Amino acid sequence: MTEPSFIQKEQDEFKWLDWLPLLFIAAGFAMTIFYYPSLPEKIPTHFNGRGEPDDWSGKHTLFMLPVITAVLYGMITLVIRYVPLKYWNMPVKITPENAAVQYDLARNLVRMLNVIVSAGFCYIIYGTIQVALRKADTLSNMFLFFFLGAIGLLIVGYFIRAMKLK
Repeated sequence: MTEPSFIQKEQDEFKWLDWLPLLFIAAGFAMTIFYYPSLPEKIPTHFNGRGEPDDWSGKHTLFMLPVITAVLYGMITLVIRYVPLKYWNMPVKITPENAAVQYDLARNLVRMLNVIVSAGFCYIIYGTIQVALRKADTLSNMFLFFFLGAIGLLIVGYFIRAMKLK
């Protein structure tokens, strides 16, 4: 059975969110390339919950972060564009009357998650460079709080809107 046409249609209002992560990815690559020559041979590659480096590796590993960010962006974008909406797990029962708005909400949730994850990785690249250059001792203690808080608020906001518009 094919999906009704109203399920496949999408409002363009928030499609610009597909492009915002690309700015963070570009910034991550730019910072990595710009600072690479001045980095020491060993840089932090892992941080504990307090933002303190607890593992070190060669500076070439810094390139993994923007690459991982780009791969995540690509995978999330593929899900948004090509996974049929009937396979998405929705918090409310989908009916012909609410399908368009519910699927738009879900797509925009995933788009915003893509933005938050890309921004988070961009900050991790920046913080790693700062610690490696000894301009900072740790990543910000608040990074994890803001990162997880932003994701949590986004999801809670999504569920509230989805329930209101069911």
